[in-house]
Amino acid sequence: MKYILMIWVCSFLNGPNCSTPMINKKPYDSWYECTQAAYIKSRQIITKLGYAYVNEYEVATKFTCKAMDPPI
Repeated sequence: MKYILMIWVCSFLNGPNCSTPMINKKPYDSWYECTQAAYIKSRQIITKLGYAYVNEYEVATKFTCKAMDPPI
């Protein structure tokens, strides 16, 4: 089974308000590999947004790993 990573950037300032998901087109060989990549990518996104922005808008990420249909 192959998995595709989907990450949303969300502001929790006035309840969850999330962006359109970013879809990583690289297929992962396992759920484990996909979730590991999600945490790495999430940290990169938060770092790029910066301390002030993340705090002002209470930003966080959420993610899922979706099984590819049909698997490749």
